[in-house]
Order: sequence, then structure tokens, then C-alpha cells
Amino acid sequence: MMARRSTSATKASKMIWVAYRYPMEVVFVVNGHVCIRQDLPHVWLHKSRVIGISADMEGLESFKEFSQVNTIAAGCGGLTSKGVDEGAQAWVVPNTLCVVEDPSQSGVLNCLPRTLGVPQREEKDPWTFAASIFRDYSQDDEVVSSNCLEADWHNGRLGQIIRTEAARNEIVDCLGSIYKQVMLAYWWEAYGNLEYPEQVAGVSMYDFRGLLARYGGEGRGALLDGQSCKGSDCDCIFVASNVVDRNRRADFNILPQRALSRFQFLEAVVRISIRRFLNTGGPTRDLPPSLYRHAISSMLQISNLGADLVKLRDDLHEELFTENCDKMFAEYEEILRPIFNHFKSDKNNNVVKIKKHKKKTLSYSGWIQLLKAGQVIDEDFTVQSAGHAFALARELRTDEISNTRHMELSWSEFLVAIAAVVKLMALAEGEETASIALADLLDDFLTTHMQEAFDSLGKSGKTAEGEYVQLQGLLARLYAELNTKSSTGHGKVSLRMFHQCFERPSTKLELSKCRLSQAEVAVVCSTLALQVRERQGENVALFGNDDVSFEEIIACVMQIKQALKGYDRAIAYIERTFDDFDLDKSGTLDSAEFQRLLEEPTLQRKLTSIGFDKQDFQNIFEVLKDDESIAISMEQVAEGCMCLRDCSFAARRGLRLLQRHFVKSNRGAAKGSLSKEQVLSDFYVPEITERLVSMHLTPPDWSMMFDELDVDGSGDLSWEEISDGMLAFWQNTWRPR
Repeated sequence: MMARRSTSATKASKMIWVAYRYPMEVVFVVNGHVCIRQDLPHVWLHKSRVIGISADMEGLESFKEFSQVNTIAAGCGGLTSKGVDEGAQAWVVPNTLCVVEDPSQSGVLNCLPRTLGVPQREEKDPWTFAASIFRDYSQDDEVVSSNCLEADWHNGRLGQIIRTEAARNEIVDCLGSIYKQVMLAYWWEAYGNLEYPEQVAGVSMYDFRGLLARYGGEGRGALLDGQSCKGSDCDCIFVASNVVDRNRRADFNILPQRALSRFQFLEAVVRISIRRFLNTGGPTRDLPPSLYRHAISSMLQISNLGADLVKLRDDLHEELFTENCDKMFAEYEEILRPIFNHFKSDKNNNVVKIKKHKKKTLSYSGWIQLLKAGQVIDEDFTVQSAGHAFALARELRTDEISNTRHMELSWSEFLVAIAAVVKLMALAEGEETASIALADLLDDFLTTHMQEAFDSLGKSGKTAEGEYVQLQGLLARLYAELNTKSSTGHGKVSLRMFHQCFERPSTKLELSKCRLSQAEVAVVCSTLALQVRERQGENVALFGNDDVSFEEIIACVMQIKQALKGYDRAIAYIERTFDDFDLDKSGTLDSAEFQRLLEEPTLQRKLTSIGFDKQDFQNIFEVLKDDESIAISMEQVAEGCMCLRDCSFAARRGLRLLQRHFVKSNRGAAKGSLSKEQVLSDFYVPEITERLVSMHLTPPDWSMMFDELDVDGSGDLSWEEISDGMLAFWQNTWRPR
């Protein structure tokens, strides 16, 4: 961009192309000098360039050389007309950096002051459970819990043991508010100790005694005190409670073998309470009702049966039913749905079925198989732990005797069960892991274990060339659409057209479905622009032809996807939290804001989990600082990650570092050359060596490198010789992270 200051106005000879909306490299020619603005982002060029100056601009030479450019995003959305006095009409050009003005038509074209608009942030509706991916999950309700108690009392034989209505009411009233505790204690034991996944869950004699000892304790003053209630008493009560009246056997379609069902477990708990606290040595059927209440209350007080599990379940629900976890599951739904559908099929559901129904649920057997396919179950997280997660995820349901629904998970219960696995694994690892946000723990778990389960289905074992077939198909369709509108006639489309196409909301949605993030799109466009400029050469005009072929676009996209493989989840996390750290809501982060983001514990842990060490982590910021930008965008964050993986990106950063030192050594000039002594004194220094190592670039032996690059034996090296030689050197010594 060329302009000169005069006494009356600033006249310009170049206008930004209409709707040119992606970052451009520009220079300013003011009073005969090519310069850049220090208050705008600026970068060093790979090679010096020459720009032609219009002959009609007085006092300017024909050509000027430059090595630095500003990077800006400018453009206008079109020309609008504006009425003026006496019916005349003038054209107003909004948001343009400069305009063409013919002195003979002065006043016809008005240049308005350019203002930087503040991006309008879309107001979004507050998150609600009813609109979330969990919406079909029946949250815990006291009414449902009370109905379960009524059903279990009715199905068991407590009516024969507790004969008076008053005594029954005392017991039900005492248990009513805490019956969820009793049910969770039962489920935890039943599912956690299920010997064969195909069986119906229940509490065995051995597990019943163990449960009472674990909650109520053994010894003087404990639930199993050895006097009023002994271990053998527990076994007798188990046997008595496990008996089903012959006249009612037909009412129970599903009962566990040699184990207590839920209604039988309730009977056993009441019997134990009576034995321990009402052991008068005589009949207990006709005691005052208040004594029954006393017995139940004393048992609950001494054992606190299931209270810890209620807290665990409530904490899980509180952490899970949030916007962040909702987004996390929605992001992975495309792999979770196939997993759920595969393992809920009849061949994976071997539990006995009494009533046939359309299969929409995942059986306990399928749940265990799924976790094994995802490499979840091991010596640390056992099948018992998987059963505990199943118990935590189950909805409260009244009926557990007519069908196997209580041995199955719906889609929403399946999501809760996954979260329960993550929660239990975190608690087992210790307080530090358990304190991490559940959404972040889910991200790690889904990325590793559920991806492993998905791969086991045979749907992801693709070759590197075929891994992104859907994305390639989308790009091919978009390219064909743009090619029909192109006037070039040689099978290429304008990069500007392609970038504008990427900006369409419908295209953004399609790209996101193909797992191409907006940060990756921005890097694709900037990389293609760089490749176009390098292909054109240094004597092509700054805003010359920018046509690209379909092959170039596909190659660039695949390069970036491969370079970011493994980092995509970390970048996705940064995108989700970017706004939280963008305090001024500018769409970018300044150095202080970005440093705060890098110090965020969850991000550090996430980057560490994908292979970063602490030095690599700091290098992201160091790499981005090479641009000397006053702000950092998501595009630059993605590019910073790629610099640690891809040679071309890392080498470009390394060359910029060397060029700054070259210019400094050459007294501020990009042209010229350095002697061997200058190269050794200026390049063979800790500052450069450490920075190159931080970029995973191998520092050369500068003495030997100088001799090899000085092919003409002149005794000095130009910047072109250094840059070409180092680029080749790094391409051959590159070892990706």
C-alpha cells in the first residue's frame, strides 16, 4: 500500500480489494520511504522483495526494496451511495484502509475515517437440563423413592412379620426419607459382586454379611455385637428373607438365584434391626409401634447405611448435569452412538429376557463387554468397579421383578455410567485427580478409552489416506461449486473465494462435523497464502494472482490435520476456554491473558497427557512470541502447536529468528552478507541455540555449516544462502515431537 503525506490530503494509489477479509501483508510508502507501522503486527519476510512505484507520484523512485511487512485484516463489504446537496451523489466506502482518488474528481469519492468495529457477541440462551443430551434421564425424586418402598413392602413378607398398621406406618415413615440410601447400598453390593454378567443381580449370603459388617461394624456396641446379633444370625435372616411364598411365585418373573432381590433385601434389613435392637428373648410381633421405629432408627444411626453412596451419586449428578459436560458428550456423540448401538445388540445382551421388547437399552453384559473393548477394565479398575458405576448410573425404578430393565441402561443412563466410571477412577487415583473438573476428565477418558472401543468396531481402522474421506468429499464439493463461478478457466479457484466460502455459517457447521475446527481453517488459509506467495516469487506484485488447485488445498489440509494429530483435543479445550481468558472480548489474547491461559492447571494436565513436557508447554508461548504480535488468536495457537510437530512450520519460525539476528548483525539491512567470524559470533550463541532447541530444531555446527554453504568461496554468506541452506538442513534433521 502506497501513500504520501501532502499539505491537503493523503492520496493513495492502491485500494484494498472488496470483501478481502483475511490477513494480508502490507507496506507503506510515505514521502519516498518504504516503511511499516510499529503499532501494527509485523513480520520479517523469508526473502526481500521489490515493489514498483507509480511514475505519476512525484518524488518517488521506480522501485523500492523491503524485508518487513505489516499483517492486517482489512476490506470493505461493498460501496454504498450517499446523497449530497443539490441531488448530487457521492460514493462512501466504509472500513477501507485507503481508496483510489482521481484529483480531477476530487470530492466525488469520500474517504471516511476507518474505525475498528467491536465484534458483536451473540447472546445465547442459558443452559438447561431439558435441552441437554441428558434430557431423557429421570433425575432422583422422593416420590419415586417412596413408591419403591411401597412396592418392596408389598412384594415381601413384612406384612406377616409386622402385623399392626401402626407399626407398619412407623417403619415406613422412618425409612421413607432415606430409602434411596437403602436401594443404593443394595445396588452397590448386587452389581459390584455379580459373578457372571449374564445373571440377574442380587445380594448373596456372603455379601449380605459383609455389607452389614462394613457399615455397622463388629464387636461391642457395633451392629454385629456378637450377642444380640451375631454373624450366624445374619445368615439365618438371609435364608428367611430369601424365601418366596409358593402362592406368589408366579408374580415374580425375575428373581436372582441364591441371592436377595431388592424387596427381600428390605425385609432382611428390617429383620436385622429387630434382632439387634429388640432382642427381648420373646416374640416381637406385638410390641408397641414406637419400638419398631426405635429399632430402625438405631440401625440407621449406627450403620449410616448407604449414606456415602447417596452423597457420591448426588455429587456425580451435580458435576455431570452441566453445560461443559453436555458439550463434551455432544462432541463425542458421533462415536458414542455407534458404540452404544453395537453393544446393545441382542448378541451382546445374554441376560435372560422374560418380556420381549424393542431393544433400546444396553444390558449389564454388554456394558462389561464395552468397557473391556475400551481397555478400561484392568487390575486397577476391575469388573467390580464397573458394576459400581452401573449402580450409580441407574435410574430409580419401582419395578425390579417383572422384567430385566433394571439390568439394562438406556442411552442417557449409559452417558451417566461413563461419567460414573470417570468419577470412580479419579477418586481411586487420589485427591489431586478427583479435584479436576469432570468435563476435563471426561475429555481424556473419551479420547482414549471410548476411541479404543470405537476402533474395535472396525469402523476406524482406516489408512492414513482414507482417514478423512468425509472431509475430502466436502472439500471436493465446495471446490466444484466455486470452480463453476470462477472465470479463470484453468481448473483453479481464488483463495479469497475459498476463504469466503469457509466463512459461511452452513460451511462452518459442515466443517465442524468433519472435525476441522475454525482454528485449523484459519491456518489452512494462511498456509495456502504463504505457499502462493512463495510460488509467485519476489518480483510478483504484493496482491497478485492467488489461485489454488484442489490438490494444493487437500495436501495442505492433510498436512495440518496430521501435524495436529494428538493436539486437537488440547486445542479444542483452548477454544472452549478462550473467551474466559479474553477479558477485553477482543477475540484475541494479549501476552498477559495468554500467559494466564497457559498457567491454567487443566490445560497443563491435558497437554502433559498427550506427550508435552514442561519445556514444550512453555515453548507454545515462546514460539508465538516470534511473531512479535500484540495479540494472539486461536489460529496462532494452533500454528504454535504445529511448530512442535511439523518441520515446515518449525523451520519457518527458526528462519525468522535467524533473520532478525542477520539484520541486526548487518546493521539493519536485509541485504548484504556476513563473514564467517560474524556468523560464529552472532549465531553461535546460547540465545539462538536454546530457542532452536525449544522449537525442536537441531542447532548446526556453524563453522562447518558456513564452509558447506559458502559454495563460491567468497568468504561470506548472504541471507538467501543461509535461509536456503538451513531450510534443507532442518528438513533432513527434523525429529517430530
